[in-house]
Amino acid sequence: MPNRAEQEALRAAIYSTPIIDNHAHPLLKREHLSKHALLTMTSEAHGDALPSTKTSLAHVRAVKQLSRILGCERTWGAVEKQLESKRGADWAAWTRTCLQGIECVLVDDGLDGMDSAESYQHFDAFTPGKSKRIVRIEPLVEELIRLHCSRMDQAKDAFIAVLLDFQGTIRAALRDTEVVGFKSVICYRTGLDIIAGEHSPDVVGIMTTTGPAFKAFARIHASIVAAGVQAFKRLEHPRLNGYYVHLLAACIRNSETEPKKPIQFHTGLGDNDIQLTKASPAHLQNFIKSYPSVPMVLLHAGYPYTRELGYLAAMYGNVYADIGEVFPMVSRAGQEHVVSQILELCPWEKIMWSTDGHWFPETYLLAVMQMREVFAAVVGDMLSQGDIDVEEGVRLVGGLLFSNANRLYNLRLTMNKSLSACS
Repeated sequence: MPNRAEQEALRAAIYSTPIIDNHAHPLLKREHLSKHALLTMTSEAHGDALPSTKTSLAHVRAVKQLSRILGCERTWGAVEKQLESKRGADWAAWTRTCLQGIECVLVDDGLDGMDSAESYQHFDAFTPGKSKRIVRIEPLVEELIRLHCSRMDQAKDAFIAVLLDFQGTIRAALRDTEVVGFKSVICYRTGLDIIAGEHSPDVVGIMTTTGPAFKAFARIHASIVAAGVQAFKRLEHPRLNGYYVHLLAACIRNSETEPKKPIQFHTGLGDNDIQLTKASPAHLQNFIKSYPSVPMVLLHAGYPYTRELGYLAAMYGNVYADIGEVFPMVSRAGQEHVVSQILELCPWEKIMWSTDGHWFPETYLLAVMQMREVFAAVVGDMLSQGDIDVEEGVRLVGGLLFSNANRLYNLRLTMNKSLSACS
């Protein structure tokens, strides 16, 4: 049994280790906060499924936690009223409180609705370290398709123009010190069962205009020529989506930039736009094997496919497991299971944590608070059982929250501990 001093040392590490939030999204501008329902802080549901969120364990727990911090009644109505009042003169102070404990944020700013959101650099006013960008590739490709298909009469010419422009943009991002990685949401669009390339994506020329990817592109081109760019909504064809993901991986593989910048993949947990059976990270196994020198971060604990995620990160040197978004989207018991399951097989130096915070600063606050509670329970139990000693527990926590992301994304930050106000 650990003595009291060892237990307190582990708890101090859990509550004082600064966090590199390796995957999050921008905050809404204050004047646009009403565009999104506050209920989405603890749920990916939307439409007629969203009201039922109020009876989820994740929501009920969040209400209790927020009411304690806000000093109001333990009701959603009271919490909502208090949060709306925070949108007044003390908005910056409240945002700073919500981001306390986070050293820096790595921001995927490729969401829909970015006109209503702050830039990724907005976080710099609230965190000690400077934020960095994660470039989401699907919006980039869609923008290039609209640009070149509206200007070129021949699908072949447009296809090659998009390819060259895409490669050029990725290569520029690889040189850009503000960009630390890339992201694909192919999970949402066509699923994670990425089809092997029909030819090398490095080749530019006639071979690029003979396969299924080009045929899908030609149909998009024809629709844009006939009806304008509004005819093209988003990229969602298995061969074509997979083609650009292969192109991205090839650009990173062939880059002289070291260390190589990773690709983040959305896996598992998401809204009802996902085909759940194709959201398991296990579908990525062949793709992972095809690019052994390209680092890949599989996001959101792969929930509910957490063990599959842990297996991939344990078995492949280029794969890392992120255990974000389940905080605060899943119940406490579910969060504890996620942390325990990922550690069943996966080395802790391959695991990172994130908030997946988005739109509202409270999403960051809840994620950090709940993570520290769950780490205290799960890692504390490992210490009590004698599975780890206190030094190993401290290293585990430091790795998950700071060191692993610091190394993978080449951030070169120094860990300076300070006790969390939410301890």
